[in-house]
Amino acid sequence: MPANLVAVPLAAPLTMWGLAAGVVGGLARPISPAIPRLLELPTVGLLHALIAVADLGSRVPIAVDGRAAWGLVALGALLAAAHRARRLRA
Repeated sequence: MPANLVAVPLAAPLTMWGLAAGVVGGLARPISPAIPRLLELPTVGLLHALIAVADLGSRVPIAVDGRAAWGLVALGALLAAAHRARRLRA
């Protein structure tokens, strides 16, 4: 579960950049084969980071049962509410 909290922020930009870079790179490939290679560099970096998180998460022996999962959800909701209240006061 903690690995998912780190992986989700990596997966969203990976998906969006991969989609955009794939389309632009496919259209630009006839012009220059170097353009798709340059466009894939952020994708490769994000993918390696995601793989590293998954690898580290698989090595850490943490068992999260149902009660602990609900506790983490409640903690996340509490932190989000505190952050929002702080932003509204500013």
